Amino acid sequence: GINQKEGFLKLVPLRGSMQADFGEVYVIQDKMPRKIHVFCAKLCYSKVEFVKAYPGESTEFFFDGLTSAFDFFGGVPRKIIFDNLKPAVKEVLTGRERILQEEFVKFQSFYCFESEFCGPAKGNEKGMVENLVKYVENNYFLPRVEFKSFDILNLELKEKCHQRLKKGRYEGESWGKRILDEDFLPLKERYVYARIKEAKVDTYQLIHLEKNRYSVPTNYIGKKVEVHIYPFKVKVIYKGKVIAEHERMFGKNKESLNPYHFLPLLRKKARAYEQAKVIQDWGLPQIYEKYHKMLQAHLSSDSKGTREFIDILKLTQQYTVEVIAKVLNELDEKNRYSYQDVLSVLRYQTQHKPKTELLSKEKLETLDLDKHTTTYMSLNTYNELLRKVGCENER
Repeated sequence: GINQKEGFLKLVPLRGSMQADFGEVYVIQDKMPRKIHVFCAKLCYSKVEFVKAYPGESTEFFFDGLTSAFDFFGGVPRKIIFDNLKPAVKEVLTGRERILQEEFVKFQSFYCFESEFCGPAKGNEKGMVENLVKYVENNYFLPRVEFKSFDILNLELKEKCHQRLKKGRYEGESWGKRILDEDFLPLKERYVYARIKEAKVDTYQLIHLEKNRYSVPTNYIGKKVEVHIYPFKVKVIYKGKVIAEHERMFGKNKESLNPYHFLPLLRKKARAYEQAKVIQDWGLPQIYEKYHKMLQAHLSSDSKGTREFIDILKLTQQYTVEVIAKVLNELDEKNRYSYQDVLSVLRYQTQHKPKTELLSKEKLETLDLDKHTTTYMSLNTYNELLRKVGCENER
């Protein structure tokens, strides 16, 4: 027979359908190239796009990319076309049949959209998003951008998506007008997903996760905890209670130390304060070190001064480091060094109310005060009363 090449048909894009996929791009971090992943979504009818960057393509990033796209578009597409992404597809069967991941089935059931998966090596079946991935790489990441954080990068990408929405046109119509004609499912709630792992708190108050370490309060040393892993944060839970929350770290051998987790232990082991890594990494304003030294001198005891100073540090959790720094500067100028002095200033600032301002002449005129009269008691009447009381006392 004749070796015939595969033919293709032009298809009319359906309202309320979307194509989604991940792409890989490179940024510059610390003068070195770093690979990151961009989630790309494109509406087939209106052509509106959404892009968000992540450090990986695992389930929490995949679901966050989809929910972020729904938020941006203002609704849930009725049909979404995917490649055979691991967070969605457990096994590829013959034809269009797929065994889906359990978590993806829950996600899909929550939003009620229909999913369709491309055939293996059939990138043309989601050509729009394939082209979007290339566009993003060539226009948003070349020349390579300086990476500061995912928060900053994603704000910039979202702004680019807004600009494309404003300027984009297709078949004589603006994208902004066409998206109003999309057939979306209503977006009522946001699906919240976290990967869950178990961990044990070591003697340094740390849990180990993805080759990094996160702190928890002292009283959980030796306990088994549950770690909820979100795209950009980590929550540590013990018996249903959140005991610690951190920004999620990427890379290896990093530590996230919350100073407030360690203050109770440092108060017991005051001599370890100066060398404690958590204190050295805290980056407190210079006045804190000065006030600490003066407090030790005032009490004629390094350990007592440190313990009292740690009580002052605890106040920063409620009042912020900046507010307490101002108080310490004020007290330092007056040569007052104690925890009670700090509390006194804070109470005064909290309870002191500014003086009531005088009413303006215009406001007074609107009150028509001249129409109101007041009866005053004569001073002679008061003097007569005092005279009578004096006479009674003489008897």
